[in-house]
This record gives sequence, structure tokens and C-alpha cells, in this order.
Amino acid sequence: MENQNITRKKRKFVRYKSVNQVKLIGGWRRTRGMHNKVRLKKKGHPHKVSIGYGTKKEFKNFYNSEFDYKLINNLNDLNNVDKKYIMISRKIGLKKKIEILKKAKELNLNVIKIKDIDAFLKNIHEEITKIKETKKKKEAKKELTKKKAEEKSKEKKVEQTEEEKSEKDKEDKKKALEGK
Repeated sequence: MENQNITRKKRKFVRYKSVNQVKLIGGWRRTRGMHNKVRLKKKGHPHKVSIGYGTKKEFKNFYNSEFDYKLINNLNDLNNVDKKYIMISRKIGLKKKIEILKKAKELNLNVIKIKDIDAFLKNIHEEITKIKETKKKKEAKKELTKKKAEEKSKEKKVEQTEEEKSEKDKEDKKKALEGK
């Protein structure tokens, strides 16, 4: 299947009368009127959204490209690539994408939507390090707050014990005085 032959016209469907009235937003809304000419598919009126305007099943979610490429879903797909251009599936996570890009660089393959593989990998590495640093900072803050909370609870216990000791001393003195 050659990607060069894939050409499809995308028809723009706009909301009925949105051209004339500013308050109506241009996005498609189904027509509901009993005498509405669009709903009745009258000649000379805008087209209504219907199944016939959809793309063919084999070309759904396909990227229109001037290059003949292969869609890569995992590392094993790179083993039997017979084309010069590849495109990495958007379903792939960042870790697997990095591995695929490194292997594609070794095989001298061009990746569609990524101009420079080295720069892309460098940017990703920087972002990952930033994320890790922020996580470490957050964890350090959590530990500090936990330590402070523990110290406060210990101080309260110590204060309570000192207060209780002073109260007990007072009660002992009263008892001693009353006993004499």
C-alpha cells in the first residue's frame, strides 16, 4: 500500500446559518427543524453530515505524507523495515519511544514528525532530569514536614509531662500540709 496515492478531500461541515448569524458558532450542530432544507437535503443548501463522507477504513487515522513510510508499534517492527522512512505510533509511551529512536538512528532511518533525533533525545533527557529533581524536592519537603510534626508532638508530650509534674508537686505539697 503506497502512501503517496492516499489523497482525501475533507469537507468542512458548518452549522446551518452560522455564516449569517454571529451568535451561532461555526461547529456542526444537527438540524432539527421540520422544514429545514439541510435536514431534507435540498439542492443548493449546505451538505449534511452523513456516513458517505467518511474516509475508507484502511486509511482511517493515516498520516498524509509525501514519503512512503512504515508505522512502527514496537521494537520488533524495526527488524524487518524495508522503507527509508518510519513513523512511530502515538500509542507508544516515552520509554519505548526512546528505545525505538535510538535503534532507528543506528539503522539510519528517517523518522516522520521528528527532524533531528539527537536533539529530540537530548530534550527528553533534560525534561526527565527536571521531573526527577522536582520529585526529589517534593519528597524532601514531605520529610521535613514529617520531622517538624514529630518534633512538635514530642515537645507537646514533654510540655504535658512537665505540667503534669508541676501539678503533682502542688498536690503533694497540699497533702503534706493538710496531713500536718
